[in-house]
Amino acid sequence: MTPLDQILAHADVARLAVRLAASAGRTMEFEGPRRGAAIVLILRPASHGEPELLLIKRAEFDQDPWSGHIACPGGRMDPGDRDLEQTAVRETWEETGIDLARDGRILGTLDDISP
Repeated sequence: MTPLDQILAHADVARLAVRLAASAGRTMEFEGPRRGAAIVLILRPASHGEPELLLIKRAEFDQDPWSGHIACPGGRMDPGDRDLEQTAVRETWEETGIDLARDGRILGTLDDISP
């Protein structure tokens, strides 16, 4: 069984996958020249079989209010990104080296939010 199959077989993850598949997530229309942003929640099976969530530590910069914080992989949409899913996949690759397009599976999307 592959790690992807193993995590998808976990009861909690399977239940989450069913719920995500049942709802497309609400999208927001933004006014003005805002760029959307997207993150991913990456799960993998731990050595004991329970799901682990990947978190990153943001780089430290004096001008960044979130400098050094723990976060999920992701970031702002680039002009070449076709949608926020591609943004999340690209940003994850850039930040972690994990190729979700090759090694992952998108289970669904959550509602858009605005800070």
